[in-house]
Amino acid sequence: MRLQRTRNTAVMLATLAAVAAPCLAQPAAGDAGELTGDDPDAIRDYIIHWRDRMAQAGTAKDVIAARDKLLSGYTAETGESFRSDYARIAGEELMKLVAAPRKTLTRLREVSASLVLATLRHTAAADAYRAMLLHPSQAVRYYGWQGAAWVAIDLLADESDAGKDFLGDVRRAAAAEPAPLVAEQMFTALASPRAPRGKVSDSAEAAARKTLLTVLDDVWLPWCRRVLDGRVDAAEACRLAATRLRNALVRFEGDAHSESRAAIFQMLADLLWASSKAYQQAAGDGQAAEPLAHLLLDLEDVLNASVDKERALIHDPMDNRTLNPDDRGIEVRLGALEWVNEHLAPLGVANPKDRVPPAEPAPGPPEAPDTES
Repeated sequence: MRLQRTRNTAVMLATLAAVAAPCLAQPAAGDAGELTGDDPDAIRDYIIHWRDRMAQAGTAKDVIAARDKLLSGYTAETGESFRSDYARIAGEELMKLVAAPRKTLTRLREVSASLVLATLRHTAAADAYRAMLLHPSQAVRYYGWQGAAWVAIDLLADESDAGKDFLGDVRRAAAAEPAPLVAEQMFTALASPRAPRGKVSDSAEAAARKTLLTVLDDVWLPWCRRVLDGRVDAAEACRLAATRLRNALVRFEGDAHSESRAAIFQMLADLLWASSKAYQQAAGDGQAAEPLAHLLLDLEDVLNASVDKERALIHDPMDNRTLNPDDRGIEVRLGALEWVNEHLAPLGVANPKDRVPPAEPAPGPPEAPDTES
């Protein structure tokens, strides 16, 4: 069992922290770049000005100052027309920075532009989110899924060509995503997307949520395999996914959603089976076993809340300090199998042993967006 927290993930975490940090730096007094009106031309001038300032910045302080101006411009007005224009134009202009040849950019510039786009949370920026989901940079994809989580229901409920294009790229990105830290945002967008901003009927919202859940279901088993293979970072990502699936179960209450509920219980069972087997194999390795233990405990909490029971088939052996690590691993494994075979099988859950795939090489990064046009 190996602790697999990759160097790229560590670098990405450091970059995200730097970009998210507040910065009070502002342009010098009398500098150009103030938002002079709420019409599209004025908005575009403002965004281009600060985009170029970000691209030409020579220090991290100046990059973040430009980022903050782009963020504050969006909140200058509260009207929907203004915000729609701002989000649309920002998507067009900032993606020129994000999609530029990487040798001309610093990571901070690229990620700062992505953070601005994710913060807009507007369907008018949907084309930018689509491109971000397929970007080579983990950090850009991370923010792409953040933005997607806010607009997915509105776009899919509309049943327009824009919604279909969005769904197509969501499917491609989800199938190709190899990075657990990015997957955390992906799981949120697919299992527990944000409520719609616009007027969406209950039935249309439910259909959109079901569609997104189907996308998650299609890519779920490879993540269970990564957990089974001892990928600590995958276990941490799937721990968050378990809570998001619990949120989805709450959304899909009632007989009308029995198909979606069955799919969620199957995903939880698959993850429980894989993580308990991995935990048994790692029982003597505290560093590898600890994140798996947290995942298993959370899974039992989710299952108990979802079936309105208070079983401790995993909690009891975890809490029993008289057990040695090997015996604890066996008892936890037996408890997980009891959950699957006796308590989830009556809900229509198939045997995860027949579903979780054999080990495979990790997939490559998603295809980069076309920037030739």
